[in-house]
Amino acid sequence: RLANQLVDPSRPGDFNQSIMELGATICSPSNPGCSACPISSQCLALSISKEKKSVQVIDYPSKVTKPKPRHDFCAVCVVETFHETRSNSRYLLVKRPDEGLLAGLWEFPSVRVDGDADPSSRREAVDDFLIRSFGLDSKANCEIVSRDEIGVHVHVFTHIRLEMYVELMVLHLKVGIELLHEREEGRRLVYKYVDGDTLSSLGLTSSVRKVHEMIQKFKNSSCDSRTGKKKRKQK
Repeated sequence: RLANQLVDPSRPGDFNQSIMELGATICSPSNPGCSACPISSQCLALSISKEKKSVQVIDYPSKVTKPKPRHDFCAVCVVETFHETRSNSRYLLVKRPDEGLLAGLWEFPSVRVDGDADPSSRREAVDDFLIRSFGLDSKANCEIVSRDEIGVHVHVFTHIRLEMYVELMVLHLKVGIELLHEREEGRRLVYKYVDGDTLSSLGLTSSVRKVHEMIQKFKNSSCDSRTGKKKRKQK
């Protein structure tokens, strides 16, 4: 409403450019040149400073103290599954709720943990989540081929500092994905299994892309390590 009163609808760009130039050349935050300002007669800050000696023009606009971001921790488990051969492996992705932070986007399975949780406690929390939500039970329908701690990634939102403990777990399924039976909690989640090419082409958030990069880097280094050992043996 105020913008409609101030801005000429036929030349809005000129108005915006003028305001930016005024702020850059005259109305600076620390040393405003009020005497040279062409709109000083309409300046509320200048008017108040003249009425109240305790108030200065530079007191406006009021500075809002930003609260410190909340510090959260979560265990992120990149689950790679295969049934018959490793070449047809699939990654488990979970869709976030349709409301709230990063609504409706896909991510790797994760659970909230305490900041002082040790690796064993984090794994227990992840295992419980995978069983309850997706029917992935290493004592019943799948076998853990490998499980590696990859590292920690910190992602800072405007109000949350999220510290993610990342691990890669490779599972050999004893049954097909379609035969896994999730429990009641899993029926409230939206999830899917995708191959590596599909995963790379999805529109992932920056934090999920970073986790994916960490996994790929770990896999490449592991592959290089194994290749190097074979070459040394051949010599």
